[in-house]
Amino acid sequence: MALRFGPFQFHPDDGSLLRDGADVPLPPRATDTLSCLLAQAGKVVTKDALIDAVWGQAHVSDTALKEAVFLIRRALDDDPKRPSYVQTVHRRGYRFVAPVETEVPAEPSLAAAATAVKPSLRQRTPWLLLGAALVLAVAFSIVNRSGDPDPAVVIRATLEIPSTHELLPVGLALSADGSQVAYVGKDGGRRLYLRRLESDGADLVAGSEGAQHPFFSPDGRWLGFFADGALKVVPVEGGTPRTLAPAPVALGGTWLAEGAIVYAGQEDGGLRRVAVDGGAPELVSHPDPEVGERSHRWPETLPGTQGVLYTDWRGSSETSRIARLDLVTGESSVLLEGGSRPRYLSPGYLLYSLGGQVMATRYDVRETTVPDIMVSVLDGLEASTARGAVELAVGSLGGHQAVAVYTPERTEDLRLLEWLEVDGSRQPVPAVPARYQSLALDSGGGRAALTVADGTGSDVWIVNLEDGGPSRLTFDGRSGYPVWTPDGASVVYSSFENGEMRLLERDAEAQGAVREILPPGALCLALRVTADGRLIYIRQDPETSRWTLRSVPLDASAEPEVMFAPDTRVRSMTPSVDGAWLAYEALTGSAWEIRLRRLDGGAGVWQVSLGGGSEPRWDSTGRLYYRVADGVARLTVTDGRRLEASSREAFFPLDDAEEYLPGVEDGKLLVLRSFSQQPRHLSLILGWEVGIEARLNG
Repeated sequence: MALRFGPFQFHPDDGSLLRDGADVPLPPRATDTLSCLLAQAGKVVTKDALIDAVWGQAHVSDTALKEAVFLIRRALDDDPKRPSYVQTVHRRGYRFVAPVETEVPAEPSLAAAATAVKPSLRQRTPWLLLGAALVLAVAFSIVNRSGDPDPAVVIRATLEIPSTHELLPVGLALSADGSQVAYVGKDGGRRLYLRRLESDGADLVAGSEGAQHPFFSPDGRWLGFFADGALKVVPVEGGTPRTLAPAPVALGGTWLAEGAIVYAGQEDGGLRRVAVDGGAPELVSHPDPEVGERSHRWPETLPGTQGVLYTDWRGSSETSRIARLDLVTGESSVLLEGGSRPRYLSPGYLLYSLGGQVMATRYDVRETTVPDIMVSVLDGLEASTARGAVELAVGSLGGHQAVAVYTPERTEDLRLLEWLEVDGSRQPVPAVPARYQSLALDSGGGRAALTVADGTGSDVWIVNLEDGGPSRLTFDGRSGYPVWTPDGASVVYSSFENGEMRLLERDAEAQGAVREILPPGALCLALRVTADGRLIYIRQDPETSRWTLRSVPLDASAEPEVMFAPDTRVRSMTPSVDGAWLAYEALTGSAWEIRLRRLDGGAGVWQVSLGGGSEPRWDSTGRLYYRVADGVARLTVTDGRRLEASSREAFFPLDDAEEYLPGVEDGKLLVLRSFSQQPRHLSLILGWEVGIEARLNG
């Protein structure tokens, strides 16, 4: 039996589709979807009914069904806006609208039957059912030999990470031809690993120590990356890295065809261009704080043009913009309001992140505008909302099929509380794992105040460190960043509402009313309450985005006063318990170092770290702790004497993903350790343009 419609003939028994006698390839799921629609031609078939019939008990989303319908329409040359065959019924499902005739052929002879049987598509494409590595090897081989891969195939697979190292979510890169992926792994130190898609293993890239946010050269023979406060390049086969320019922070780079790199290496700066062969970096874009621009970051080359996509960063992906920079004229054009981390995907799509999802729209690289249609094409991947990035890399396999590689999102980001000794031994706190953040310890050392985020909001909780017993301090879903008063009787914290932040105080037993210290206004975070009743906090200027250190009496009996107004090369300001000292990170050359200054009227500034330092913390006795390359150092601050690195008294081995705070008991740190494991694989999509086009047409 065969079903005929227009010039097409469909055979339900073997799933073959012909047009004027010629075979029309169609993947198995699309074949089954077409069969269901033809069986009920003229009737609406709901999405749920189609998914149940085609995918059975497998858990799939509407996206898989839309991809199947897209493939059917492409095979039938059907226009979704003026359908001749498959009609979308809004919010319900699909209907096959063309007249369908049933043909019952005469009984064939035995010889004719033997030659007439055609294998089904499932039989003709067994490689779809192979393991991920073999699928990729075969697909890559097909592309390279014929130059004409099957445009109707969408492959979803996983790239397993070898057990020798851990996958870190600090950057992915895919070569332009889609054959190689570079990622950051950790085996003792943080380094780059290279995975060729047609192979099973991954190779360490020698000379890539400390790397993050890698990117390939156009020919795939070199890797650019950020490490040690600098932009560097190294051959993919490994070797001695070359340092090109200072880059205190890693906010993306892209390699131009003419042998230069455009990169973002400043938290509040513009894009810079530097020649790969050497030379001074050149500033090519200029953020304008007067209109809310904080920085330009995440550049992406547009092929065949002198244009670069980038993020006009304004504090979040929702408030930021996607723009295009012309490197010849220096002019920028805003393409999208709302979005970050743009990528161009051949043959003509603009991808960007928004709220942890990947969005897509059509885009012509020669244009300075985009269409109004934007759709979500991917979620469930690792994202950094603070920097506006998602762990995604795209390319084009053999110049034909779109390839995407991404790091899957961790299912939970739970943390455990632990005590860490100088010798590296750990003792767990008997508290339930949760999404703990912003740790604060009371003066007695027996209670910790923490922010707990549940995905819908955040509140302040107090945990008894002896028995792990929790108690909730706030209930509004928008509070966090607690600090204790010196007597341990109350907690000061920030509360965010309607775009403004205020500082509040509440009894640690959650008794009595909440007291307002600072009214709603600019972003502000409490840092310390001193013994003389002063609250030291930081406030961000809404116009310039710069932070200032301020103080105000806890009883609000006087106006706030500015204690320190640094430039943009200062971060992580932390006052000592008595309020006499301020420790902070300062950009020194190409590295961040720990510096000290007096807050009680004394003069002078002292650098206490050598070779890099971050996250300064104080204990109750006035000793200073700060993070170094492989742990936390401790030293004692004396009256103005310059402290060298050799003066550090103790060292605590600590992973760079762990948050810490000095304990009251000598020789201990209170640590927040990640409870969830990083994914052991990367996810891969081959032929992604099919899925994207289906969503845009849906």
